[in-house]
Amino acid sequence: MSLSNQYLHTLTSNASRLGARISETISEQARELSGTNSNTPAPTLDGIDDRAKIAGIKKQLELGSSEREKLDALKRLVALTSKSHPPTFTLPFFPSVVKLVASPSLEIRKLVYIYLLHHAPYDPDLALLSINTFQKDLSSDPNPLIRAMALRVLSGMRVPMVANVVVMGIKKCASDSSPYVRKVAALAIPKLYELDPSQLPTLLPILTQTLLSNSSFSPLCIGATVFSFNSICLRPISQWPAPRGYVSPEEQAAHTAQTIDYLKLVHPHYRRLCRILVDVDEWGQVEVMRLLLRYTRVMLSKPTPTADGSDLDSDLKLLLTSVEPTFMSRNPSVVLAATKVFYYLAPRSDWKKVITPLLRLLAVSKEVERVVIRYLVVLTSRQRTISTLLAPHFASFLLRFASDPVPLQKDKIRLLLNLLNADNDEMVEAIWMGILREFIACVENVGEDEVIQEAVSGVGELARRVGFGVTTKGSGAAGPVREDVVKVCVTALMEMIGSPYDIVVSSAVQILQQLVQLQLSSSASGLYLQQQQAPLTIIARLAKQFEDIKHAEARACVVWLVGQYAAAVPGSKATAIEGMTDWAPDLLRKCARSFVNEAPLVKMQIVTLAGKLIIIAPPPPSPSASPPPEESQQSTDPVADEKARKLAMLVKYVVHGLARYDAHWDVRDRARLVWGLVRGLVDKYSATSEEEENEVGGVVLRREQRGREVKGAFGALSAFGIGAASASEPSKRHQNYDELEDEDDRVKADETLVLDSFDEDVPEWMEKGVESKLRDSENDNAAIRKPVITAMGSGNFNRGEQASGGVSGAGARAASSAGPVVLVPTNLAGTSEAVASEPKKTWRDLDSFYADTEVVEEVEGSDEDEDSEEDEDDGSDNDGEEVSPERGEARRTADGSEESEEEDSSGAESHDERRALVGQP
Repeated sequence: MSLSNQYLHTLTSNASRLGARISETISEQARELSGTNSNTPAPTLDGIDDRAKIAGIKKQLELGSSEREKLDALKRLVALTSKSHPPTFTLPFFPSVVKLVASPSLEIRKLVYIYLLHHAPYDPDLALLSINTFQKDLSSDPNPLIRAMALRVLSGMRVPMVANVVVMGIKKCASDSSPYVRKVAALAIPKLYELDPSQLPTLLPILTQTLLSNSSFSPLCIGATVFSFNSICLRPISQWPAPRGYVSPEEQAAHTAQTIDYLKLVHPHYRRLCRILVDVDEWGQVEVMRLLLRYTRVMLSKPTPTADGSDLDSDLKLLLTSVEPTFMSRNPSVVLAATKVFYYLAPRSDWKKVITPLLRLLAVSKEVERVVIRYLVVLTSRQRTISTLLAPHFASFLLRFASDPVPLQKDKIRLLLNLLNADNDEMVEAIWMGILREFIACVENVGEDEVIQEAVSGVGELARRVGFGVTTKGSGAAGPVREDVVKVCVTALMEMIGSPYDIVVSSAVQILQQLVQLQLSSSASGLYLQQQQAPLTIIARLAKQFEDIKHAEARACVVWLVGQYAAAVPGSKATAIEGMTDWAPDLLRKCARSFVNEAPLVKMQIVTLAGKLIIIAPPPPSPSASPPPEESQQSTDPVADEKARKLAMLVKYVVHGLARYDAHWDVRDRARLVWGLVRGLVDKYSATSEEEENEVGGVVLRREQRGREVKGAFGALSAFGIGAASASEPSKRHQNYDELEDEDDRVKADETLVLDSFDEDVPEWMEKGVESKLRDSENDNAAIRKPVITAMGSGNFNRGEQASGGVSGAGARAASSAGPVVLVPTNLAGTSEAVASEPKKTWRDLDSFYADTEVVEEVEGSDEDEDSEEDEDDGSDNDGEEVSPERGEARRTADGSEESEEEDSSGAESHDERRALVGQP
């Protein structure tokens, strides 16, 4: 009856508690809904109900409460801590929570540790009450999880007063028998270093000696150990706290010297880290490869190219061999880290190994694809070799307009352009048309403006690189001109000008400006003399469509083109003004009407256009009776003179009238400069008598000076990249990805270059490394030895090899006769290859094989008899165990029966024994 009453009471209490919990949940959801549906803010934890709830939490944390109530209260506290409330809101519960730090319940301890990690810095005095419990857990608790959690909380408290206690805990856990505890100890070292940097001399021996010793060296904790070493000793200079915002050369030199000193600590562990790389966890592999990459660049000699390839150091070969299996990892970070190692350390002939793993990562996810494409953009812009290797796979980088984000589409366009830098001309010939179609499809898709601008710019870059043979270095060393490529690209851009979308038209105009200028500048070589009219036709079409172009930079490009090439081509049809195209003055007339509404960039180009046109125009007829001899032979057409005079008045109206009083100071400065150059010509057109002509002020240019002035003074008035320099230089969108054939060229080109995240932690390669013997260790000799296949019994696999040291002798053969004859790897403990390896025997037929087998068995039988006699005299075999006299007389076969040595020597061997004899050296 008492049991039933107790059960009923428990059931009732649980039901009431469940009802209270359900009511709280419903009320909270109703409160949230009311807060979202009305403009009144929802009540916070500072309300009356929340205060009662907090009071209930404090009552549940008392010592008399049950474990379940304490667990429920801690869960509520952690939930309140995880919300956007300050830690001071839950800080009053600190004394009650600290009392539970020694609770026998593992779940309660975990929640207490989480609470302490968040609140210990706000009340360090109360946090010190739990230090004794943590020290006790570190020293006596048999559960490795409790020991690790105790150290984790100690190192994460951020209380400076416990730094010495944390050091003691790290020292103790670094030599713990559990790899998990050692891993937590390694991860606690950076936390302690951030808390107290003066502990570095104490922490370094723990990292390099205790955690990397033979007893503690484990794949489970090696990743955390290397991570701590990288965080403390190899921190990039960009992560230094620099309040001045820059790093001086002295600080840079000091950082390099300090890094070299720290890397010297890796000498005895280098080869062991290489061999254990494949067994480390995935994130540990990234850290280990990062450390080995920096160590190799500083401590190993730089490979020297030879006729057969590159002369690689043996330790460098070991690293590359150890890194190569990580290309098959499923973790993208591991594959990218391995790619980085091969890029900086491997010869170019081995770069082909990174292509397939990187292409495999493109199908993992959109985020991974963006990172991989970004890596490939950097690599292909620096090395033509990688562009050549990726060119056959250009279809993998085509855009997916429906799913690819905008940054990924832009990076893919840049990558496709970089593939055109391939060394193989046949490969470029095979892919350039497909890439051009992809760019045109991007424009026709009419997606984001940034993608359209990038695609149109890509068409121009393709024409520059493939059509004109201009490299992205902009060195001016153009290759052979491809007339077909230029024609296709210009045709595509001309079709884009007729697009109804302003962003397409403006982008196409800006690219056409560069291509037209580049095409006309290449006419001096005689390649485009017969096609000079085509660029001028393009300019005429742009001038006629000027009013339809809305983008300010595109309008400025059109005005600049018209002014630069306004002079009529010799031999062309007659024009209204001698020596000047008809569409140039008409464009100036249109610009004068819309001058007030133009952007400052366009206004400055209009002023420059006005100055160029008045210089190109023929000189006015002199009102004096005797004209100068240089002008006496010129035709005097009254209509042409009148048009030239109207042009001079239009120039004066634009330069001295509109631009002189413009609100923008750059426009006013440009107007004053141009008016000072052309004032004499304008006044000369308006002079009606000889006296007025003699009173003309300003600069008066002679006929032979005008052509030079257009190309000289006015050619220098190019603003915002519009001008002669823009045709030979890469586009602004691609100038950050200039091709660099050699990494040393990048360093020499700009000493103040800020390296990106791809190589910010990669030092320069030293020409001469340190001696190889510094990397020798006790484990190298045993690790180098390779197992040799011999006929040995599995029963004596360890015992026989340890006794004989792996040497093929009579004792070893006697020991091997105790078990079944199988093929097993031996020599794991011991001998060098020179002793263990012998030339293999070859048999051409079965008769020679059986004859050789009989000879070997006779020799073995005589050796075993001698060994048995020696064992009887000594009383023990090579293992220190007693050997029976009958041991050398018979042996056990695979089926369990015994055969005598006489029967064995008569040629009645089993099939397994013949296989064993074949495998003997």
